[in-house]
Amino acid sequence: MATTRKELKEQARDQLRGNWGWAVLLSFVGWLIVYILTDIENFFEKGEDIVYGIVRRFGNNAELMYLDKVRVNPFAWLITLVVSVAIGLITWGVIYTILHFRDSGTKENVLSGIFSPFTRNFKSNFLTYILYTRGAS
Repeated sequence: MATTRKELKEQARDQLRGNWGWAVLLSFVGWLIVYILTDIENFFEKGEDIVYGIVRRFGNNAELMYLDKVRVNPFAWLITLVVSVAIGLITWGVIYTILHFRDSGTKENVLSGIFSPFTRNFKSNFLTYILYTRGAS
């Protein structure tokens, strides 16, 4: 007999009962790391961080003079590649940790869960990520 949508929803609620804080923290820390990496990559590519770009575009033409003199890095493409792979693997880590919790019911440390693709079977995770992104494009 197939499980109904209502039964699946109840199972998910039962499993997350008392674990919302961990799930939110895992997602927030993963997002924060991705944001910082994106900001670093944006600085190397465009010579400005994300917040400065928003202020410059929307904040009464406010200009921060020190960034006018920054030269763009000629290796920005390499930094973009490395950051893109790192962001993909961090996102993979968050997703894998949540799915592992769903399947086994064990909560993993937030940081070790986020960085699990780097610490556990890196080659397999890296190849899966590359094949997945190649297939999506």
